[in-house]
Amino acid sequence: MGVVALSLCGFSYGFSPTLSASFSATFYGTKNFPTNFSLMNLILIPASFTATAAGSLVTSTGSYVSTFVMLVAFSLVGLALNLFIRKP
Repeated sequence: MGVVALSLCGFSYGFSPTLSASFSATFYGTKNFPTNFSLMNLILIPASFTATAAGSLVTSTGSYVSTFVMLVAFSLVGLALNLFIRKP
């Protein structure tokens, strides 16, 4: 199960630039595509620090529960942002 989860995580990082390009062109149009595409890819910057934050949480608490809670919170914030997005 861990191998499958890590593989899916790797696929999500690998597909992120491709899906961001397709989504931003389809959803917002091609008029401001370069600006929209660069904003869509900004998510990869804070995402790269998630593993560091998770590791420090595990080290400080000695448990994976706090890391799980952190990732659930990030998922809920992402879901809320996804639900409230409006097409221009």
